[in-house]
Amino acid sequence: MRASRLGAVAAAALLAVTVVTGCTPEPIVAVPSATRSNDAKPLVIAAADLPDTGNAGEQDIVAYVYAAALEAAGIKTVVSTDDPTGASLVTRLASGAVDIVPEFTGSLLRSVGPASVARTPADQLTALAASLPAGVAMTQPAKAEDNETLVVTQVTAQKYNLKTIDDLAKVCDKVVLGAPETFRARGSGLAALEKTYGCRPATVRSLPNTQDALLMALLRDEVQVADLQGASPAVPDNDLVVLTDPKNVLAVEQLVPVVHTRAVPDAVRQVLDKVSAQLSTTDLMQLRGLSRGEHHATPRQIAAFWLASKGLVKAAQ
Repeated sequence: MRASRLGAVAAAALLAVTVVTGCTPEPIVAVPSATRSNDAKPLVIAAADLPDTGNAGEQDIVAYVYAAALEAAGIKTVVSTDDPTGASLVTRLASGAVDIVPEFTGSLLRSVGPASVARTPADQLTALAASLPAGVAMTQPAKAEDNETLVVTQVTAQKYNLKTIDDLAKVCDKVVLGAPETFRARGSGLAALEKTYGCRPATVRSLPNTQDALLMALLRDEVQVADLQGASPAVPDNDLVVLTDPKNVLAVEQLVPVVHTRAVPDAVRQVLDKVSAQLSTTDLMQLRGLSRGEHHATPRQIAAFWLASKGLVKAAQ
């Protein structure tokens, strides 16, 4: 596997950033109506699990980005990265145990009811708005998506002339598919692949997305197709080919912060919205890349770098 280009380049930028140039949004400033006294209870931001978390701490980065933005606005926060109760994040929001959760639409929908048939980001957001319990609301969705994808190496793509899952279906019985165990169980997983595309792999190997086990199996040609998240830094780092999904079978995951309405007033939501307006899929990929490799940074450092690079806060001098 190649060294993480995203991680190395972004880590160097983290150390070098001192000014922000180009067109930038209005910076985050103190929000008097939302600023609390020194003894006020901080807002609790829960770190949700990213769909593909190969390294410890990756799931925390997005939470720290929103937390750092609120801190810049004068609002005290604490990031919660562990829940011993095992309750869903939506349940914890509704009860007031946490105040803000930046989470993905597919994960949220699975936590509030039966499997949703929504297959596009717009449909998911509509379904989610109608499904959230009282006292829980969405803020502005981020541009960032971490959609489930099927990827192949450049060698396999050229060998079988693969660009789409329709192309894969023509040679599906010749390849080994590697995927997490959940791919077999989800409605948008193996069953949908077979039903919608007529793609039945020769073999399906269950491999975790942790510690790069699935990625390494793909690069060693132990599997020829892998089920990875689209915002994984492994995709550009290894020049992997993402097969397009014209029939919208694979799971869609768009980032959207959800809040406990009584604890999070409009002024605080406006700060969250500023962050969401700037956070793209490429940004998510780069943020995760910063946590990898020899020069990886902490989630708090990564959040500070990203906010400064976007002009949302001043870079440290």
